[in-house]
Amino acid sequence: MKQLLLGLTLSASICNFAQISEGGLPSTFDKTIVGEYIDTRIDYQEVVLAKPNMINVFAEDTEASVKGKPYRVAMLQSVSLSILNSGTWKSFPNGDKIWQLAIRIPDAQALSLQFSTAVKIPKGGKLHAYNENHSQFIGAYTSETPSFYSMEMIEGEVLTLEYYMPYGVTQLPTININKVAYYYRGVEDHINVFRDGDPIYKAHQSCEVDVACSEITGWEGQRDAAVHYSFAISGGLAVCSGSVINNTANDCKPYILTANHCGEPTSNTNINNHTWYFNYQRPTCSPGNTAQYTGARSQTMSGGMLRASSQLGNQTASSPQVSGSDFTLIELN
Repeated sequence: MKQLLLGLTLSASICNFAQISEGGLPSTFDKTIVGEYIDTRIDYQEVVLAKPNMINVFAEDTEASVKGKPYRVAMLQSVSLSILNSGTWKSFPNGDKIWQLAIRIPDAQALSLQFSTAVKIPKGGKLHAYNENHSQFIGAYTSETPSFYSMEMIEGEVLTLEYYMPYGVTQLPTININKVAYYYRGVEDHINVFRDGDPIYKAHQSCEVDVACSEITGWEGQRDAAVHYSFAISGGLAVCSGSVINNTANDCKPYILTANHCGEPTSNTNINNHTWYFNYQRPTCSPGNTAQYTGARSQTMSGGMLRASSQLGNQTASSPQVSGSDFTLIELN
């Protein structure tokens, strides 16, 4: 194992990894200008889920913090929603069809989805997701998109799925939602830029330097190798960080090195719902910056294959600290 670790190096910027999102506006956005006022009344099915009991959630988080557990940011709600049993279809004169489904959980900072089976899109189809004011959107997911089990967070308490089916296509996509993640903390710096009129960032402290500032010169490769990701834990989602790394063959095989205590994966099924966020940073150096993100700024992937793990090493009951190795090596799909 020592030889493996010594043979891994930080990825250089020449490595290019395909994103699971291929870009492009949702079909219903054709006449929408992002940032301007739009009519957001929902004329398709909206599923409203109950807000978690936050008193219990925060009590659990306090206990987990004392024990040194990963930082939980979201709670998972179980559902059984699919393109076959939920949502609203609309037909257009040219034969095209659009399916839409909104999911709402009151007071959520953001929502994300997990799927019981891999999402697969037939040729010609396009899947998007977006927030209530249309300031954030992800997709298109198409037949060229590798299958996936999770979707990144969408700002706000309403997430809408939209599927476009062109005329002549009869095959339906595989969309089976079994979990909805309710984000309640720890994601403000990522989602505030999508809130209408509230592009607020926390100012960095005097001892901290943002990676968008000039001090990063010469270290861009290391910055771009950093990865923020979410994973399932204790009925919710927690977050951790890792790094994209290269190997001695310099062939850009998409490895990520992270800590084993971040989820302690024991098989590939433990990684199916990992969502990897790249370039998880503010657009410029200035605190309070109001530079606009575009909805297509999304740079995420999901899932992976477990290649090596330290199985946590030794941990005593009296201390949250881990002795010995604490690593996980994952190869992205």
